[in-house]
Amino acid sequence: MPSLFSLNSLLLVLFVILVATLVPQYQHYAKVRESIGDQQSVYHSSDTLHTVTLIKLQPKGSVSRAVSGLKGVEEEKGGKLIYAGMAVHTLIQTEQLQGIEWDLVLLTQWPSRDAYQTAEASQERENVLSTFQYSYTIGMRRSRSLMGLWPAISMFFRWIAPIRGPALPFKPATEHTPTQKAKIAEIGGGVKKGCKRVRCGDSGMTVLNLMLEHEDAEKVSANRDYGLSMLGMFGEASAGPLHYGAAEHLTEEGARYHTVAFVYYPSAAFFTEMIHSEHMAKVGAGKSLRDTLALATIPLII
Repeated sequence: MPSLFSLNSLLLVLFVILVATLVPQYQHYAKVRESIGDQQSVYHSSDTLHTVTLIKLQPKGSVSRAVSGLKGVEEEKGGKLIYAGMAVHTLIQTEQLQGIEWDLVLLTQWPSRDAYQTAEASQERENVLSTFQYSYTIGMRRSRSLMGLWPAISMFFRWIAPIRGPALPFKPATEHTPTQKAKIAEIGGGVKKGCKRVRCGDSGMTVLNLMLEHEDAEKVSANRDYGLSMLGMFGEASAGPLHYGAAEHLTEEGARYHTVAFVYYPSAAFFTEMIHSEHMAKVGAGKSLRDTLALATIPLII
């Protein structure tokens, strides 16, 4: 008796099911980007350079004027503002940037490094930057493949959560060392205070990470395990990285990092619950940071 479905028909059915499953996932991440004003297109040229600019305002500086001023100049020179974030709290302070408490972060996309360098050399951009107390810009070569596939990877992690052990819903950790308790209290308290200042509400929270990687193989392996565990949790939460790539330094001097990442959390409340969780206590035990900046932000729609 002939088979009801040929192999080709079966593969077609499986493909249709896969597409039907993935489309809502990609739509979800598109809505996440929309909700935080993220203007990133799914695909971009391999020549594209992204720049991350950190801004410390003058004591009475205007947030909206700072963003609109730099955005205006950079877009005149060929850039495109992708994301503007107002700082909530510095979760991890880097040693390389003099302990500055930044106020704003802007992510801009350029057609090429040459296009950015033309803008960087302009008097107009220099005039805008001179109105800030401090500023720092670093380049990023955004991983098109990883970011393009992340919604699908996220769904895979959600599918296998029952096998590897789900992270959600979070369970409060029952054991912390005094040092861990103090650090968690500091971060949680800082986020709470920052959210009162900038009025986080139910807004999604995006954390900018500038990371200097370890050279020690054992520490690299431990951090990779931590990263995979966090990606698993993000998959369950339909959250996680929106921008990720290798750092590209734009000057011969200044702070040096290896990796740049913007990581989305559904809300400040979600983040606070996470840092107090059993999941975080477990997966964070082996993490070993080198010099890192982790800056929590909420979207600033201009």
